[in-house]
Amino acid sequence: MGRRLWWIARWFGGTVFLLLALAYLLLDVFKVGSITLPESQPVQQVVHLEQGWPQGWKVGETHWFHHANQGTKVLRYDWFLALERPELSVWHVFRTPGLFSSEEYLTRFGFLPSERDQRQNPDQLPVGFAVNDSFQEPFAKQPYVPPKEGEPYPYAKPPYRVVGLTCAACHTTQVNYNGTGIRIEGGPGMVDLGTFKDALGRAIFYTNLFPWRFDRFARRVLGNDYSPAAKAQLRAELKEFLDAAMADQEFAAKKHLHDLKPGFARTDALGLILNRVFKDLNEENLGVTDAPVNFPHIWDATWFDWVQYNASIRPPMVRNIGEALGVGGMVNLDPAKGEMWKSTVDVENLHRMEQQLSGPAPFQGLRAPKWPAEILGAIDSEKQQQGKALYDARCKSCHWLVDDATAALEGGNQAEISRYWTDPNDFGKRFLKTNFGRSGDLERIGTDASQALNFARRVVVVVPGQQLMVAGQALDYTTSRVREQKYKELGLTADEKIEYDAFRLPWETFLDQPLSQRADGTPDQRKNAKLFDDFPAYQDSSARLAYKARPLNGIWATAPFLHNGSVPNLYQLLSPATERDKTFCLGSKEFDPEKVGVVTKPIAGGSLLDTSLPGNLNVGHEFRDLAPGEAKSTKGVLGPALKHDERMALIEYLKSL
Repeated sequence: MGRRLWWIARWFGGTVFLLLALAYLLLDVFKVGSITLPESQPVQQVVHLEQGWPQGWKVGETHWFHHANQGTKVLRYDWFLALERPELSVWHVFRTPGLFSSEEYLTRFGFLPSERDQRQNPDQLPVGFAVNDSFQEPFAKQPYVPPKEGEPYPYAKPPYRVVGLTCAACHTTQVNYNGTGIRIEGGPGMVDLGTFKDALGRAIFYTNLFPWRFDRFARRVLGNDYSPAAKAQLRAELKEFLDAAMADQEFAAKKHLHDLKPGFARTDALGLILNRVFKDLNEENLGVTDAPVNFPHIWDATWFDWVQYNASIRPPMVRNIGEALGVGGMVNLDPAKGEMWKSTVDVENLHRMEQQLSGPAPFQGLRAPKWPAEILGAIDSEKQQQGKALYDARCKSCHWLVDDATAALEGGNQAEISRYWTDPNDFGKRFLKTNFGRSGDLERIGTDASQALNFARRVVVVVPGQQLMVAGQALDYTTSRVREQKYKELGLTADEKIEYDAFRLPWETFLDQPLSQRADGTPDQRKNAKLFDDFPAYQDSSARLAYKARPLNGIWATAPFLHNGSVPNLYQLLSPATERDKTFCLGSKEFDPEKVGVVTKPIAGGSLLDTSLPGNLNVGHEFRDLAPGEAKSTKGVLGPALKHDERMALIEYLKSL
């Protein structure tokens, strides 16, 4: 009997050992069930470049921009702080995973460390995270009965505290070199929002799945109010949230909506905005997000007549409302759920952000960063001059210079001014002309066409009547209505509305404007023909089969290149497409000052960019010699090949812009 028990115990112990070994192999070695991320990338010091904003980076200046609320929601704030990382390990029998919200973990998604501030950032979250103490959903109690004058709006839920994203998350960057981090305001972020969202969803799933995790979560969230009843209520709320998220995930998987993973530094911005805004009207409004773009740099953006890579949006407020809705803002588009167009968007903060970015006049707000020679090495002046001659001959016709635009305005020659600037509008404001004509035509530029084509082709179902509508037009209509609703709630005067609209006359106001009177009250004897001639300049949105070319000031700090981030450095951008990397890794902040771009050495947890996939194509915008028989106007070829020394000289000049 004793020997039999000994064999049973030995068998049982061996089985347990094998199971533990298998669990260790799967969970700790192969990371099954966990999100694989790059390790944190600390530096010895962070240097902030002079970019025209007040130096010191205090609360109320740049620090405010880093954490200002836009009216977006990622998650309830107490839930976000209480969640554990979505990691599985046999060692978690003895210790818990770290917190999801820790700086060390969030920076592994590419977010940048920030300072603690009791008002703006009490828990020291990274740049781009914003705390809203009273997030008020726009939906009313059911059934909805419009309130009479003087009655409060019948909100379905009381306000609650949330964490959301603000535009600094995607438009602040840092490049590292020899232990120094160079922080660049308005630069393209190196974040991976897709993996961040996946990791957050998995963290919530594991919290709900494992009772011991949920208990720790509940104790953090409830604090002194922890009780069996409160815990049960929290469990029900978490499960309701999780069920909705998993239903969305299952639908997306069924429809293959997100099969192309953007990875670090890229996102399908317009596609995701359209999905977020119109999903609740009809699930079939969700479209495939297969046109990722590099997060654009935003210095000088306010002063362009059209923005977005495909030059599709005109007024800054319309653009910013769309951005806020795309990253977690809420809007009611169903009259049965409450007042139409009511939203969570904070247009006051959006206006203040735009003022901070734009400054009082062109090039007086956030400016492009200058090459930090003391960190990255001096510019070779001889090569720079050689590069300037090449730039003037090869590049300047599309990518004009900021200095030339400024000089034209100061010189007063109308012909020169018209090359770079629009005519003064009704408020005396000129804007920089976006070059999207023949220079950016899809057939000439030859770069990946997905982003421009998707926006032009997409339709959504809208109510009433469930009719189809061009998606860009529907977004234009929706953001304009949200804007007007917010202006009404704020009680803005006509002059204040124009200031909030950055002195652009919105298209509806333009159409309603009497022909006999301009916006400033002066007589105007325009004819109908002139009105329709002017209309294209007053549209709020436009679907163009083109990509805009903008000045290249600060271009050194904006890798990876092309609109979809498919080229890692300037050297390859100036090379024939056949000489560009077919695949490369994103996720490292290390900078290459010679070829000027990101270091693409593979790192664990980085994202592999495969340029053979539609949406990721690295073709076009190339300088190469034409083969015998190729037409002079071959798609994507802008000029003859550049020799190695010419490429290096051009790079040296581009550093100086």
